[in-house]
Amino acid sequence: MTIRRSNPFRALHALAIAGAATLASTSSAQLDVSRVLLDARGEAHQIRLISIGDEAIIYEDALGRRRQATVGGYVALLPALPPDASPASMPSGAPIGTDRGVLELNDGQRFPGQPAPTGGEDDTLVWSHPTFGLVSAAIDSIARLALKNHKEDGAAPLPTDRVDDQLVLVNGDRLVGFLVSFGDPVEFEVDGEIIAIPLDRISEATLANPPSPMSGMVVWLEDGSVAVVASLQTRLDESVSVRLLGGQTALVPLDHVRAVAFDAGRLNSLAALPLQDQRAIGERGVFDPVRILASPLSPVDLNAPDVEFPGPMETHWKLPDGAVRFVGVAELPLESLPWGDCDLVVSQNGTELMRERLSQERTRLEFSLPVSPGTLRIAVELGEYGPISDRVVLRRPLVLTE
Repeated sequence: MTIRRSNPFRALHALAIAGAATLASTSSAQLDVSRVLLDARGEAHQIRLISIGDEAIIYEDALGRRRQATVGGYVALLPALPPDASPASMPSGAPIGTDRGVLELNDGQRFPGQPAPTGGEDDTLVWSHPTFGLVSAAIDSIARLALKNHKEDGAAPLPTDRVDDQLVLVNGDRLVGFLVSFGDPVEFEVDGEIIAIPLDRISEATLANPPSPMSGMVVWLEDGSVAVVASLQTRLDESVSVRLLGGQTALVPLDHVRAVAFDAGRLNSLAALPLQDQRAIGERGVFDPVRILASPLSPVDLNAPDVEFPGPMETHWKLPDGAVRFVGVAELPLESLPWGDCDLVVSQNGTELMRERLSQERTRLEFSLPVSPGTLRIAVELGEYGPISDRVVLRRPLVLTE
C-alpha cells in the first residue's frame, strides 16, 4: 500500500529507479537516422546521426561530411520535419497505446507501463516500465496516472491551478477529492470520507500537484518515454546506453533515441508561456483563438507542442527572464493550400524582428530571432487573397534562455 501522508502541494522532487531491464538492440549501421541539431543560437542543422553521448556527438552533415562536436555547443536534437507542408495536427511523438498505462510527472517526464505488483514506501509509487524496470516516484511529483484500461474520452484537461485530485473510473464516473493512497484498493477522500476502490476499477488519476520545471539532460524515446538522464553513450554495436539518475542502465537502438534536450532548463515552450492577449485583425464573423496542438496520447518532442494561429490575428506573449532567442518553423498547413497567403510578423519593443510572407510558393520558413525578456508580439496579417485560409502553424516554437 502506498500511503500519501502529505498535502498535494508539498514540493517533493524524488525520482528513483529501483531496478533495470535491458532491451535488445539491433544494428543501426544501415539505418538513416535523420535528425536536426539546434545549436546555441537556435540555428537548425540537418544531420545523419552516427553516435551520441553526454559529452560529444558524431554525425554527417548535409554534404555527407563526418563531424564530431561537443554537446555544449548545441541545445537539442530532434526529428526532422516532413519535407512538405503537413496537416495542422501533425503527430509529434510516438503514440502510447491504450493497451498499457502511462505515468506522467509534474516536470514533463513520462513512463509507459503499469503499476508494479510490489508496493512502495510511504508517499511513493512503484511503476513497472518495459525498458527500465521498476521506477519509483514520489506521489507528490505525479501529474497524471493512466492505467492500461484507460480510455481517452476527449474531455478538456483540467486547469493546472486546480486544488483537488480527480479519479476517472472505467465506467466513466469521475470523483473529485484527495488521493490518500495508491495500492489495491486505492484510497480516495471525497467530502471528508475515505472510500476504497479496487485498482481494476480505476482508469485514470489526475493529481493537483503544481508543475515543476524540467532541467538537465532529457531524452525522448520512440516507446513514448521521456526521462531525465545521467548520461547517454553509443556503444560499439551502435546501441545507446541510457543511464537514469538512479544509476540503472538500459540499451536502446540508436534510432529509438527520438529527441534530446542537452540542457532542458534552457528550453521554454511558447505554448507554456503566458499569452497576455489576442485579437482578430480585420473583420471576422467568428474569432478563433490560438490553438495548442497536442494529444494526450503522444508525448511532444522537447515538450514543445505546435501552436496554431487560425486566422489573421495579433497576439502578445510574456517571455521569461534570460530570454535570448525565439526559434521554430512557421508553416502554412496543408489545409490552408492553395489559397493561404499572409505575412507572419514578429516584433518586440516596437521593432520588427521578422516579416515574412507565407503562400503556396513558400509554405515554410525556419527562424531564429534575438529576443529579450518582456512582451513578444506575434501576428498573422492578411495577404493578397484576404483572410481566407490565412492560418499559420508554428512547429515546436521555443524560447531559449541563458
